[in-house]
Amino acid sequence: MSVHLSIVPIYVSDQQEALRFYTGKLGMEKRMDDPMGPDLRWITVALPGDDVEFVLAAGFGHGDPASQAGNGAGYVLRTDDCRAVYEQWSANGVQFTEPPTEQIWGVQALFQDPDGNGWVLVQRPEGAYAARPAAPGIRTSRPARPLPRPTRPPPRPARRDP
Repeated sequence: MSVHLSIVPIYVSDQQEALRFYTGKLGMEKRMDDPMGPDLRWITVALPGDDVEFVLAAGFGHGDPASQAGNGAGYVLRTDDCRAVYEQWSANGVQFTEPPTEQIWGVQALFQDPDGNGWVLVQRPEGAYAARPAAPGIRTSRPARPLPRPTRPPPRPARRDP
């Protein structure tokens, strides 16, 4: 038995415009485009070679569909070269709200999709993702490596009462 993340919703106001952005500017692949009744479509996109898909959700889900679009924040994409991806996507027309900047966790750049959903492109320092062994039944995208053994502080001296 295995469990893994499969589909993440991105609420958009115009599915066709969002599809053009995610496939044309970010280079994602369209995985599904199926009608769901007379007015809805189930459209998913994914990064090439990745198992996780994003559904471009418009007109379904909980709450008012119009108010959901653009409320996504904190979607994180990891890369091994933030600056190169920034240059490529900028040339494709992606509007970044923050160019690549050094942070304590690595290099990051921020951008938004046409609806204002916020994305973070992150390049972690080499070795920052020391993989933990997976729990039984959990599939990981990379082989597990043992974590370094934590060091214990020296024991405190016994306290003596006067």
